[in-house]
Amino acid sequence: MVSRGLVGLVMGAALLEGAAPPISTSSTLDFVAITRADNEVWILEGTSGTLWSQSGKNPPVRVVTLSRSADASDWSDVTGIAAVPGGWMIAGRKGRLSRYAASGEFLREVDVRDRVGRIVLSGKTLWAAPYIVPGPARHLLASADGDRFTRVLLQTDRDDVIGTGSSGLLDGATILASDVDEGVVVARLIGAPFAFRIGRDGSRRSIPLAYRRSARRDALMRYGTSGEVLTAYSSPARDLLVTPDGALLVLRNIEDVRTPTGHDLRVATIVDRYARNGRHEASAELAGQARFIARAEGNRVVCISADGRVLAAPFGPSLKGGIQ
Repeated sequence: MVSRGLVGLVMGAALLEGAAPPISTSSTLDFVAITRADNEVWILEGTSGTLWSQSGKNPPVRVVTLSRSADASDWSDVTGIAAVPGGWMIAGRKGRLSRYAASGEFLREVDVRDRVGRIVLSGKTLWAAPYIVPGPARHLLASADGDRFTRVLLQTDRDDVIGTGSSGLLDGATILASDVDEGVVVARLIGAPFAFRIGRDGSRRSIPLAYRRSARRDALMRYGTSGEVLTAYSSPARDLLVTPDGALLVLRNIEDVRTPTGHDLRVATIVDRYARNGRHEASAELAGQARFIARAEGNRVVCISADGRVLAAPFGPSLKGGIQ
């Protein structure tokens, strides 16, 4: 959890810029990454590099626009963002970490031995997932200061815990969420239906996830030799969030969503809640397509769509998954 000092600093920067009105319902914006601190949520827009803040039932409001580094790629290439003391940490598809001031000014690139995909701040520990690994990933990266990272070896008993191999398709394909006691929760966008709660010492506990997909799509989950693009196929989790009481919220997979052009790989309409012991205890059905989980409020969940709409729904009985 991030201190409210950071929240105040960032919101102060927004006031200096002149905060814009809330997002309109006709928005064509495309939000690509989320970071959370206390009850505040920030989402990064992938076209302009603008950070927006969302709280309560309110629509997002513009906070600050990040300055681009000299060799930065498109903001749509961002795979992760973390609110850190004094500003922001950004991970891009090139596997680099960049540090920004609360005002949005680019400060420097962070020298990390491993190229980085996703990042999240858990307590005072900044966790990062490798961008590409030579074989199944057996480690995460952790830092106490955001500059020096060490490898945390995972206690594994299967080759497919996190990595997908050396094909280069792991980039950004790991989801991270901060956990209690400065741990982290890990799930794969491509792979078996599990989330893993990782302790600061690398200890691992697996949680089976409910999923729902067609038989045809299920048959395409394994990478073959004919050049299929793995990222075109789904896995159970789109986003993760751990609540203050330790429950795990999972934005369930793509099979819940169809669009005029087919499936949108980034969104879903069901949020599942798992108790600390891993039991699937409740599900919430959203009225629209969500991209991120913002927060839990009592017995309901609040989510945000890719274009910035706020979606909320109460939790009810758990909805089991399966092949249809």
